Amino acid sequence: MDTKPTAVGISVFSGHFSVGINKYFDIIAHFENPDFKNFGVDTFKLNFPNVPVYVDKWPVNNYKGCDICYGNPPCFGFSILNTYDRGLDSKWNKYIYELCETGKKLNAKIIVLESVQGLYKKGQELILDISKNILSDYKINIFLTNALNHGVAQNRPRVFFAASKKDYIKFDIPKQQKALVLQDIISDLEKIPVNKGFKQKVGKKFIYNHEIEIRKTSMLNMWKHLKQGESINDLEDQHLSDYFLNKRIEKKRKKIFGFYADTKLRYNKPCPVILTADKYIHPILNRQLSIRERARAMSLPDNFKFSPTINIDKQMAEVGKAIPANVGTYVAEQCYDFLINQNKEIILFDDIPNVTDYTKNWRKNAI
Repeated sequence: MDTKPTAVGISVFSGHFSVGINKYFDIIAHFENPDFKNFGVDTFKLNFPNVPVYVDKWPVNNYKGCDICYGNPPCFGFSILNTYDRGLDSKWNKYIYELCETGKKLNAKIIVLESVQGLYKKGQELILDISKNILSDYKINIFLTNALNHGVAQNRPRVFFAASKKDYIKFDIPKQQKALVLQDIISDLEKIPVNKGFKQKVGKKFIYNHEIEIRKTSMLNMWKHLKQGESINDLEDQHLSDYFLNKRIEKKRKKIFGFYADTKLRYNKPCPVILTADKYIHPILNRQLSIRERARAMSLPDNFKFSPTINIDKQMAEVGKAIPANVGTYVAEQCYDFLINQNKEIILFDDIPNVTDYTKNWRKNAI
């Protein structure tokens, strides 16, 4: 191909996936559902100023025939964090359908989306419904990978759903490499002060978004007693603030918080899944990870900026509600190669006739 093939993004929010896609495809449009109230839009525009963004009305007919339609729609329908309507009947699943239906209307050669592992484990009926009633003329496969396999210092297993009109896409297993740890990617930021503005000069380059939310002194006093790998659930009573001590007494148990307990990370380990919440404490500094440190754990380049028009809480949410950029690059490369050089290797996925399953090939690589 003399020119880059074209791509349309749907529900990619601030654009981490687009960083990878953009290396192999020309992104010609970005569609966001108005339900999300412009979440990520300012950041996307800041980093992709030449890509038109549509929120209220999507001019699908203007972009028919694109090569790839891609996105990371909300995965909450199958997320373990969803405690009220997780599963096939979740209201959040409509955004998966929306992406597939729009990709079909665009007549995209490839449709690819990312989700949590629950889509594979609990969502086979949804996949069957999409394969029969929306994408019956596409060949679909599913694969599982972990960001650790792609040069990302984060343990983030995820499922990808890929549909092609041409044939089944074979996603090559990446070559085994030494997993990065947190110290590899953020140690150079230790001595750089936080909260010095959206942009600060460090040597000959600029660092963006090296900022944190200001927390109460009582929280800082608790954090200083944490060892790497410990959460506030592990603290002895004498190290808790009055508020948290009363909570422990009230609940009659030592562990007063579950998944969202503030946790001091280990420097010699990959980062756990970057979330939309502020729960991770720096391994050796008595503060949270900054936005830039979180962005590095998502393998975003330092020139990727989160819009200064939004507050730190929303920036944190934007960092976490995405896929690591390196994983996006891998998916883009595989789809690009497929468009140029057809490849296939069929592994049957139960009784769904037009769906293959590459997850079986990836289990040893997925944590």
